[in-house]
Amino acid sequence: MKRSWATRHAVYSFLGGIVLGGLIIWIVPQIRVVCTACHFSSIFVLPITGIIVSTFYLSAVKNSIIRKIGDLVAMEKADFSMVQGINVSKMEDLGARARAIGFEKVEDFIIRKSGIPGGAASLFVDKGRGIFLEIHQILPIQPMQSANSDQLKVGMNLMTMMSDGMKVSSTSHQPNAMTYMMRMPSIIYECHPDLGLESLTGSHVRFVGRVEAVAKTKPKMEFTFDAYRNIIITGQNEKKIYLDGRWIVMLLLDIDLFEGNPKSWWYGKLSKQLQE
Repeated sequence: MKRSWATRHAVYSFLGGIVLGGLIIWIVPQIRVVCTACHFSSIFVLPITGIIVSTFYLSAVKNSIIRKIGDLVAMEKADFSMVQGINVSKMEDLGARARAIGFEKVEDFIIRKSGIPGGAASLFVDKGRGIFLEIHQILPIQPMQSANSDQLKVGMNLMTMMSDGMKVSSTSHQPNAMTYMMRMPSIIYECHPDLGLESLTGSHVRFVGRVEAVAKTKPKMEFTFDAYRNIIITGQNEKKIYLDGRWIVMLLLDIDLFEGNPKSWWYGKLSKQLQE
């Protein structure tokens, strides 16, 4: 069976620790003397160093993930056509289609992460149905990111904040392990990469309707740009705190489980009710 990213990191860091332990035993003969005096085989030093090294390495991986999430995204009001690399015609076409099915435009904005322009978006709302629609394109920040990556295409996120604090989202992006790893009980979503704007909107409306029925809650009616930005920033902070409180092995296990059986949805605390 093919090992996932998470398994490889865990296994390789453990094996690296064993190699390091062997080098220590070879370079420092006193360790062998001490082990003999304590009736303890020096061979047991190897798995101990393996565990120590892998623990420190995986903790560094976790801290790196948390730091990236902690680099708050700045959403600055601006004309997205000014951002080099943005597919302006596709963004404008989707915007026109959004208006045709009842959405009103709120604002264009540029997305910055750690001060670096990372993409652009248009925000729309459907006040009657309680929906935010973000049409966006994320640009590659790192040279290794492929321009064909699903996350870099022009995409759509529909989001409804419920009066009880739950966030209901539908996206045109493919499901991915990182999103699954950061799932939270009150943030639920569905991924529909094969649906166009109109069908995705219809699917989201039905999704929200199911949530209303089982949770006895209603959409929160606040549709300003500042309200939307606050939802995004607050969500980032919540994910950072959530990940910081989880054991790294459990996070890597989540990635393994997802890659073994990718899920296109997460229903959080409503999982049982929404699957019935």
